[in-house]
Amino acid sequence: AKRGKRVRRRKGKTAKEEGETREGQGEDQAEEDWLMLCHFNARGVTNKEEVLKEWMVKKGVACAGIAECHTYRDHGLSDKEWQWEPGREERPGPQQHHPPGGTGFFTRTNLRASIVESGEFAVWCRIEMKTGPPVFVGECYFPADSDASKHKRAWDEVEGTVEKIRKLGHIVLMGDFNAKMGMNGDHRVDTVGRLMRKRLNAM
Repeated sequence: AKRGKRVRRRKGKTAKEEGETREGQGEDQAEEDWLMLCHFNARGVTNKEEVLKEWMVKKGVACAGIAECHTYRDHGLSDKEWQWEPGREERPGPQQHHPPGGTGFFTRTNLRASIVESGEFAVWCRIEMKTGPPVFVGECYFPADSDASKHKRAWDEVEGTVEKIRKLGHIVLMGDFNAKMGMNGDHRVDTVGRLMRKRLNAM
C-alpha cells in the first residue's frame, strides 16, 4: 500500500499493522497462512549461521534455501528455533578446499516441514500450510559450467520431481542456476541461460 493509504487485509488488519505483525512475529505462521521464503548462496554456512539466523528472524523468514553450504564438517547447525535439513553434498578431494555445490534448508522448528527428495542438483522441502495444499520448495545448485549438456541433466532431474508433485500442491523453485538470463542488472544471456528460460517456460 502507498503511504497513507489503508488497505484491509484478513482478520481486519491494515497493511501497516500486517507489516508490523510480520516483523515482530516472523517466527510464526500465526494468524495468517502466509510463508516467507528466501535463498542464499552462502559460500559456506559454518561461522555464518548466527548472522543468517538473526537476519531471517528480523525479516520474518520461515524457510531459507542454502546453496554452496559446505557443512560436511559441521553437524551443530540446528538449535531450538532452527532446523538444518541438508541435501546432498560432496566431500572435498585432495585438491579441493571446498567441493562445489551442496544444498540444504534452514526451517523454523515450528514450521511443519520435511525433506521429500534429495537429488544431485536439488533438494525438495514440503511445507504444510494451515489452510490449502502444501508448498514444495526446491533449492537448486546447477553446475558452474557453461556446458549445456550438464545443465540439461540438471533440468531433467528437476522436471522429473516437478512432474511427481505438481498435482499435490504449490511449487517454488529457487537456487543458484549458474546461468545468465539478462536479469538483475546483468544484460548478458548465455547458452545455459537460454536453456533455463526454455525449460522453465515448458514446465
